[in-house]
Amino acid sequence: MARGGKAERNHKRIATDTTGGSNSHSIGVDFDDGYHYSFATPLITLGRHPSNNVPLPKNGISRRHAVIVNYPGDVWIYDLGSVTGIRVDGLAVEGKAYLDGVRTLKIGSFKMTLSTNKQLLI
Repeated sequence: MARGGKAERNHKRIATDTTGGSNSHSIGVDFDDGYHYSFATPLITLGRHPSNNVPLPKNGISRRHAVIVNYPGDVWIYDLGSVTGIRVDGLAVEGKAYLDGVRTLKIGSFKMTLSTNKQLLI
């Protein structure tokens, strides 16, 4: 945490993890503030804890808030029992939601665009 209680991101503007091999495909995560992540791994974690693939360092976000399971043609986001939940395209997720194409995710005050298809990356 930064001074004054404001959360800071302690990562680069572009983070890439391509260790997934042929069992997964590229996932792009873009934030309104210019941060971009690109993954080709089968599991992508999101949450307040800094060890997550996508750290979301604010109150109201669970340490392990969500996970994206990324397999070719079969991409899902799972809510890991968080209190505040997840929204996909404005709809509350109950348990899990299928992700295809370009989707808007909202976790706490974080809004991001997730692209699950190489041809649709923005």
